[in-house]
Amino acid sequence: MPPEENRLKVDPAVYEAAAHRRNHHDALLWQAPAMSLTGQAFLFTIALDAASSLAARLIASILSLVVTVCTMTLMARSRQAEMADTDFLVEFEKELGNGKHHGPLWSAKRNAKDPFERNGQALEGRAGLHRLSIFWAWFTGLATFGFAALVIILLALCFPDVLSVEPNSAAPTRGT
Repeated sequence: MPPEENRLKVDPAVYEAAAHRRNHHDALLWQAPAMSLTGQAFLFTIALDAASSLAARLIASILSLVVTVCTMTLMARSRQAEMADTDFLVEFEKELGNGKHHGPLWSAKRNAKDPFERNGQALEGRAGLHRLSIFWAWFTGLATFGFAALVIILLALCFPDVLSVEPNSAAPTRGT
């Protein structure tokens, strides 16, 4: 097949559709963990409540594990689709002779910016957090919630007194 036949057809409608699809996957990528954290907070409130029964702790913790795995899977699949569309858009832009809007050239331009710079001056004491992969930071954070749910399950089964309040303790009880 001659190289000309392998080239993408430069159709603005195709480019626009791919760009919209990429943006859709990018939005899904970040909505999933945000919604997950809301659910996790509710489940951990039940799992760590001193008045919760063993069954309530176990059910809440198991659900937390399920939510963690589902969210991480959804994030990975959304990231995969977003990256595939980005690769397509980069190739498309190469065909147009303009590879500045997606892919490595855009990433390099973004990464050269210092989000802590103000009026051309670098701020002191920056943590360098802008250099970390936000995807992996969220992915690790979600995995931490899953690990915490496992710890609660183990504590509830092996050391149930750790999660309970002593009758004479200073902790408030329900209704007081």
